[in-house]
Amino acid sequence: MAITDTVLIISNSFTGGGAEVVADETYKVIKKKYINVKRCSADEFSDCTLIDAKENMFCAIFSIRNMITLLLYLLKIRPSIIHLHNFLPNLSPSILMSIAFYKFFFSVHVLQTIHDFHPVCPNSSLFNDFKGATCTKCVGRKKNTIIFDSCYKGSRLASSFKYIRYSVMRFFLFHRYVIDLFLCPSQFMLDKLSMDGISQKKLLLLKNPMSLPMGLYNLNIDTQLNNAVDRNDILFLGRLSKEKGIDLIISALKSLPGRNLHICGGGDLLESYKEQTILNGVHERVFFHGYVNKTELSVIAKQCSLLVLPSVVFENSPMVIYEGLALNLVPVVSNIGGMKEVIENLGFGFTFAAGDLCDLVLHLELAFNYVHKVNVKIEIESNKFYINYLETDYSSCLESVYEKNYSVNS
Repeated sequence: MAITDTVLIISNSFTGGGAEVVADETYKVIKKKYINVKRCSADEFSDCTLIDAKENMFCAIFSIRNMITLLLYLLKIRPSIIHLHNFLPNLSPSILMSIAFYKFFFSVHVLQTIHDFHPVCPNSSLFNDFKGATCTKCVGRKKNTIIFDSCYKGSRLASSFKYIRYSVMRFFLFHRYVIDLFLCPSQFMLDKLSMDGISQKKLLLLKNPMSLPMGLYNLNIDTQLNNAVDRNDILFLGRLSKEKGIDLIISALKSLPGRNLHICGGGDLLESYKEQTILNGVHERVFFHGYVNKTELSVIAKQCSLLVLPSVVFENSPMVIYEGLALNLVPVVSNIGGMKEVIENLGFGFTFAAGDLCDLVLHLELAFNYVHKVNVKIEIESNKFYINYLETDYSSCLESVYEKNYSVNS
């Protein structure tokens, strides 16, 4: 592949949460190598802007407009590489038809970085909303379980919509045929795709890019760690939604006198969580900061020793753990999915039984004791992680993948 070849990166958006950050980072690192790198998303600033189809039920299943718009753009720029990230729900499965048509007439290498479980789960999350629990019934089995178990919002009607969308994507638009190679940020994700019948030849483990080197936030590591005894607070960073387990942290704070909780992020449940802090009598120790920029986050992090991620869903490869480490915070996370895998790979941090209040309190106390007693080791582990990550080098790995000819359709 020549540096003058065109690369098209497709994502719901290039601004927002973890998946969007990874898509944007992919664009940045590939832009340094190849001259013609284009973006396609629902963002107005993209080179090819598609409509946000998620607001319309029919367009969310198949958007004729997005299909035609993307196809015309593909014929115009003639990319040699098409790299998809998340395209559900914003862009709809219809873009797969555009890519399949283009792929039929032109030589192109199609990749997709998998950020959620949509290839194996119609609900995209391996989570049953009705039961409020993780679920792997669909993996390797028929997908209509989502309807009978009312997995999406506890509604059979809404779950039927998700099932139809999944069926269109997989059986009508041949998602697994269109994609030459699935890039999995975690072994947990790779294993689930393999269990669902996707050939190992089409699966590759590729960790997400980490663009948060030590010092990015202008933190004085030595000063911060030496004063760890004065840092009594806990940080939560992410979306305010039920599956993130924020209610569990708030409840845990009752058993942690003298500790404060900083919640950075937004969502529809903000007012509900504020009410919960009042009911639990901890409202004076919980601070809701909303969305914050990196400078604001660095100031808040200086008051904290721990980063907590108490999700009750299988996270894939949560970037927030890496960000917490760059901020010199010790991670305390649920022991499921990609969260557990990250901690095991790092050899650093604490895991607790997902959804277990007593176990969360226990491990938060253990983590605080660890911080206050072993400050030097935190600094060593933080820097060791960064050095190891540099050695992996997402950019080099991705360029290597681009250079190879993956054309396995099984």
